[in-house]
Amino acid sequence: MTVLLLGTDTSPGGRKYNEDRCGALQVTALSGRQLSVAVVCDGVGGEERGERAAQLAADTFLHYFRQHSEEAFPHLLINAVQAANYAVLHEARQLGETERMACTLVAAVVENGLKAYIVNVGDSRAYLCRAGQLRPLTRDHTFANVMVWLGKLSAEAAAANPEANRVMRVIGTREDLQVDMGLYLETSEYGPANQTGRSGLILKRGDAILLCSDGLIKPTPRSRQKLITETEIARILDTLEGDKAAQGVLGVALGRIPVGEQVDNITVAVMQTPDPNRGRRLTFSSRRNQILIALAVGLPLLFLLVVVSSLFAGFFVFSSASAAGTATQLALATQQAAERTRIAAGFTATPTLTPTPLPTSVPTAVPGEVAKVFSQSALLQIIIDTDRVLVSAPATAPRYVAVTYARYNAEAIGADGNLYLRAGSQLQFNAVTEKLFQFTLLPGSEVVIQTGPYARGAEIHLARSAVSVRVNGCMALQFLNPVEVEAFCLSGECGVSPDLGQPFVAFTGGVRKTLTLGPTTAVSTDSFTSEAIEELWPVLSFTSAGLADAAVCGVPNVSATATAAANITATARATRATQPTHTPTPSSTATFTHTSISNVNNPTTTSTSTTVATTHTPTTGPATVAASKTPIPTPTVTDTDTPEPTLTPEPTATETPSPEPSETPTETPTS
Repeated sequence: MTVLLLGTDTSPGGRKYNEDRCGALQVTALSGRQLSVAVVCDGVGGEERGERAAQLAADTFLHYFRQHSEEAFPHLLINAVQAANYAVLHEARQLGETERMACTLVAAVVENGLKAYIVNVGDSRAYLCRAGQLRPLTRDHTFANVMVWLGKLSAEAAAANPEANRVMRVIGTREDLQVDMGLYLETSEYGPANQTGRSGLILKRGDAILLCSDGLIKPTPRSRQKLITETEIARILDTLEGDKAAQGVLGVALGRIPVGEQVDNITVAVMQTPDPNRGRRLTFSSRRNQILIALAVGLPLLFLLVVVSSLFAGFFVFSSASAAGTATQLALATQQAAERTRIAAGFTATPTLTPTPLPTSVPTAVPGEVAKVFSQSALLQIIIDTDRVLVSAPATAPRYVAVTYARYNAEAIGADGNLYLRAGSQLQFNAVTEKLFQFTLLPGSEVVIQTGPYARGAEIHLARSAVSVRVNGCMALQFLNPVEVEAFCLSGECGVSPDLGQPFVAFTGGVRKTLTLGPTTAVSTDSFTSEAIEELWPVLSFTSAGLADAAVCGVPNVSATATAAANITATARATRATQPTHTPTPSSTATFTHTSISNVNNPTTTSTSTTVATTHTPTTGPATVAASKTPIPTPTVTDTDTPEPTLTPEPTATETPSPEPSETPTETPTS
């Protein structure tokens, strides 16, 4: 397995503050998969705000790979960017209207040293260095480019627009961030580039990927000169490796900053495939330079030696003062030759700089509670945003998960979204905001979802596939084997995206989607009856909150119905066997107590009580039923605390550019 060479370096350039951040790491998954990750972020908002946004985004992005290294590409990369976006967005919302906090982000992830995936938000860039040529992999998300992608302006008109360089897409300004995974090697069109990018780029021996902030490649403000050429970058990447390569690129650029010019911050991250010829090229180059230097110095010295010898022989009788003067000339000539040697060596060698230390690490995700996990009424664990562990139900018992993030982070919300895991099921949260929660469901799992107060509902990624499912209301997902999934839309509005980047196909309550997973996902649609979802009752009935959600989601009370039917049969048989007449017996009453969703933090507290006449065998759990000899229809439990959720339309991830650029333009990153 190929292990890439990684290197980073950053500098404030000609400014007082450095709002750029970068990072690189190697991650080995449990399956043995090796991931090489590098990221560069350029802060927007000025001084502390931009600096904090860039640091938080870079930390969150890298941390995501430490926790989710088993996720499939390209979903893994998109989820990491979304996690960074949510982290910055959450802090940005705590600022006043007069302040901003955002950043750009460009990153590369290489799987097993062979296949590279690129992601970009903003105007930082990624380049491929191959065979001595530097080629751009990304396109800036500027007004000019977006207008051309949308077909609203020609390339010439867009470039001439005064807003041409305004950045239209950044981290930390909107929830529905669209992530650009395009590889723009062969095309400048957004859609085709993203189709190619989702498949990844196969790397060759000697290839290098360069990530940089815009400070490296844009001209200086006053003199309009470039700090480094593409040819110089390619030469450095072809001769130096890792940190030395990053330092070499940055060193050339810093040496060309004119005195007094406020050049932007400059940051570089390098990823290189191993190549033994890279060192040989450096060795050959050094030897060639040494030979040229020796000739440049030796020939003049030899000539001087001949001249001095002739003069010494012809004027042997001259005074010692003349001899001393000749010696002085010889010393001066020697000094000049040495100076030539130093200049020649400096022309070919790459400057080595001491890396600028990054600020002290900050928390990698937004602190705070995301969810609570219960076994009936017993609290088992609290899921924290910075440590999103795998939530597992044992093989012998179900689990109830209350998604509590909105309760603690949004005003006037006292309810939670609810997840009910069948025994043996597993899930992991990806991102949670006040309006939406996202998680990954593993094969062999079944979950019932009630989205509660989350206005945009829930998005579920099916592990080891490119399929995503969405719900705003109630849904049951059966992912019992790696190749087939059944999605029951119990109430509200649901959707399914069969492949990454494809729009969600909507369906409503009473409709089931059956997905056959593979290289191409097949989707079939049919309706279902209440009998088809009777098996969901055991998943819900083990908690009081589940009893309430069963009524909300329309899941029938199978146990009560079965008991009533059995008692009817037993009563009829007893009547026929004893007397022709029957004296009615006063029916008992059954009291169902359940915990309101709004009181999920104390599941043992009951908030509503419904008393009905029924027949039910004694059971354990939150519902206490008194048996009766007179069966009647199944009781209905209602929850007055949780209104029927409504679906808020959400922008879908497609291959078209982000929404209308004029809606939320953002300034070009400044430090």
